[in-house]
Amino acid sequence: MSKNNKFNIKVGLWFTITAILLSASSPFRPLAVPPGNDLFANAITISNLSLPYTSSDINTEEANPNNSNPTGESGFDQPLLNCGGNPDIDRNTGYHSVWFKYIPLASGSLSLDTIGSYGYILDPDTLQLVADQNTFDTMIGVYLYSGGSLVQIACDDDGAHVIGVHEKKSALTVSLTAGNTYYFAVSSFAGVLNQPPTNTDGGHLIFNVRGGSLPTISGNVGAMGVTLSYTDGTAKTVTSAVDGSYSFSVSGYWSGVVTPSHSCFTFNPVSRSYFSVAANQTSQNYAATLNPSCATADVRIANQYKGTYYLASGQSVTPGYDGVMGGPVQVTSTNGMLIFASERSVFAGTSFNETMGYPGNRLTTEYWFPWYDKSTMMTRVLIGNPNAVETARVELYIGGVYKETFNILPYGNVTPGYDGVVGGPVRVLSIPNGNGVTVPIFASERAVYAGVSFDEMMGYPANRLTTEYWFPWYDKKSMLTDLVIGNTDGVETAKVEVYVAGVYKETLDILPYESATTWYDGLMGGPVRVLSIANDNGVTVPVVASERSVYKGTSFNETMGYPTNQLTTEYWFPWYDKKSMMTRVLIGNPDEVEPARVELYIGGVYKETFNIVPYGSVTPGYDGVMGGPVRVLSIPNVNGVTVPIFTSERSVFAGVSFNETMGYPANQLTTEYWFPWYDKKSMITRVLIGRP
Repeated sequence: MSKNNKFNIKVGLWFTITAILLSASSPFRPLAVPPGNDLFANAITISNLSLPYTSSDINTEEANPNNSNPTGESGFDQPLLNCGGNPDIDRNTGYHSVWFKYIPLASGSLSLDTIGSYGYILDPDTLQLVADQNTFDTMIGVYLYSGGSLVQIACDDDGAHVIGVHEKKSALTVSLTAGNTYYFAVSSFAGVLNQPPTNTDGGHLIFNVRGGSLPTISGNVGAMGVTLSYTDGTAKTVTSAVDGSYSFSVSGYWSGVVTPSHSCFTFNPVSRSYFSVAANQTSQNYAATLNPSCATADVRIANQYKGTYYLASGQSVTPGYDGVMGGPVQVTSTNGMLIFASERSVFAGTSFNETMGYPGNRLTTEYWFPWYDKSTMMTRVLIGNPNAVETARVELYIGGVYKETFNILPYGNVTPGYDGVVGGPVRVLSIPNGNGVTVPIFASERAVYAGVSFDEMMGYPANRLTTEYWFPWYDKKSMLTDLVIGNTDGVETAKVEVYVAGVYKETLDILPYESATTWYDGLMGGPVRVLSIANDNGVTVPVVASERSVYKGTSFNETMGYPTNQLTTEYWFPWYDKKSMMTRVLIGNPDEVEPARVELYIGGVYKETFNIVPYGSVTPGYDGVMGGPVRVLSIPNVNGVTVPIFTSERSVFAGVSFNETMGYPANQLTTEYWFPWYDKKSMITRVLIGRP
C-alpha cells in the first residue's frame, strides 16, 4: 500500500471517529449518569476547613447540556454570565454547568481557577484519545444568593489562558463577605449571547479554590508582650502588640479556651471560652493588673516611643525594631526599678558585637578613647545629646589635635569620621552652647574592620579616669591582642606598668596626649593589670586603657579596662548564649593575697561556685545554655573575706567573630541608659534589657 493511501485511510478514520464523538456530545443525545453537582440544588458545599480545595475529576460531558434537556434542568441551573458588561461579549454558559456552594466564616478574598481541567483529542498517528489541557474551554461565574435570587458578582472566561500550557482556562479572585451564601457555576464556553452555540462539549473539570479567611479572635490585653495561649489542633500562642492589641485566626467552628499570661500581670477575666466559632469575635478584652515588684522599661529611638517592657526579678527581654536606623536610644525604667541594658548586633551575617548602655545618672561633658583608626579600618565617633531642650556644643580632638566643633540638636547625634587618620587618644568635649549651657553628652566609637566585622565601644568619662585598670584575659596566641594606653594629660608624661597573671611585663613612658600600643607574642592568660605610677616629676597621671583584638584575621573587638577604684563584688550581663554562639564568662581576682569565692547564676538559676586564686582567672562555659540575665557574685571566702572582682563575657560567633563585654557593676545599676545609635536596617540589632 502506498504512503499516500495510508495517510488517506488515517484521515478518513479520524473524520469518522470525530463525527461519532461529536454525535455523542450532542445536546440531543440521551444523557449518561450526570455529575452529582449537575443541578443547582445539589451544589457541592466547600467548607472553610477544606481550603485550599481542589475538586475531584468531574466529567461535565455528562452534565445537562442546556435548557432544553430531558431531565428538566431549569431556573438557576442554566444562568447566563456577563463577563464584560457588554452584550457583545456576554457569554452563554448554558452548556454542561456544575455547581459549588461556599459560605465564608470571615470576610476576605478567594481565588478560583480551572487549571488542570482537560478534554480529549484524537491523535491522528495512533488513533488514540489523549488528554489535552488546551481543549476544554471553561468559564466561572460567582453568584450571591439572597432572598431566593442569584445575583452575579463576578465571572471569568480566559483568566488563566496560557498558550500551549493550559489554554482557555479560567481564573479570578473575588472579595466575599462573612456569612453570605455564594454559588460558583463552572461550565463550558459556548459562544456569545443570542448566537448559535460554537461549542457544545463539556470536559473533565478540575476546580481549584485558594485563600479564604478563617474567623478571627481579637481584642486588647492592656499590655504589650502578653502571651495568649490556646489549642487549635496543636498548642498555639500569640503575643500582644505594643498597644496591647492581639488578633489570631482559628479553624471554622472552633471551640476552646484562650488564656493570657505574663509574669508581671494578672488578668480579668482569667480566660475566655469559645464554642463553635463561626464569625469574627471582636473586643475580646482583658483588664491587666501590674505586679508592683516588676520593672516597666520604655524604649525610645530618636525620641520615638517603641514599646514598654515588663520585667520580674531575674528576667531579660530582647526587643528588635525591623527597618529602624537612628539614634540616640533611651531605655528608661518608668517605675523606679533598677535595670541594665545592652545592644547586641550582628553585622554582615557573621560579626557579633555587644555594647553596654551608658547610665543616665553618670552622663558627663567629657569622654576619652585610647585610639582612632580610619586608615586600616572604618571608624566613626558617635556623639549623642540626651537633652530634650538644649543644643549640645561639642569639640573633638585626636592625639591632642583639634578636629571640629558640632552643634547637636536635642535628642540628636552626629557621626563624624576622619579619612586616613590613625592615632590617639580621642577626646570628646562638651562646651557652653549659645545659651551658656554645657550639656552632658555620651559618645562611642563604631568600627568596621576588613569590611565584615563590626565593633562598638562606649567612651570613658573623664570624671572617672583613674590610674589602674584590669582586664580578665590577654591572648596573643589564638588571636592578635594589643594593649592601648592613652595619656589624657596635656602636660605630664604618664609612666605605666603592665602585668599579666601577676607577672610584670614592662614599663611605658607615654607623652602628653599620646597613646602607646604594646603586645606580647605567644602569651595567653590573665588577668591583666595596667598601673600608672609616679613619673619623673612625681606625678601619677590618670590614663585610659583598652584591649584591641583581631580574631582569625577579619574580626575586630575593643574592650575598655575596668577601673580598680570601681571594682565591686557583684556584676550583671543581660544575656548568655552558648547555643547559637560560643560564650564564656571570664572572672578575674585582682587581689594579690586573698582567694575569691564566686557564684554564677543564669536566668536566676545557680550554675556553680569558683575559688579563684590571687591574681587568677576562671573561664566557665555552659553548653546549650541560652538565656539571661547573668549574675556574677563574690561571696565570703574561707577567711570570711568578700573579695572585689571583675568579669566579662567573651563570645565567638559563626566561628569567625570575637566579642568581649565587661559586666555591669550592681552598685552602679540605675533606671536610665543611653546608646548613641540603633540599626536594624544595615545590620541586625536588638536591645537587651535585664532586671536584677
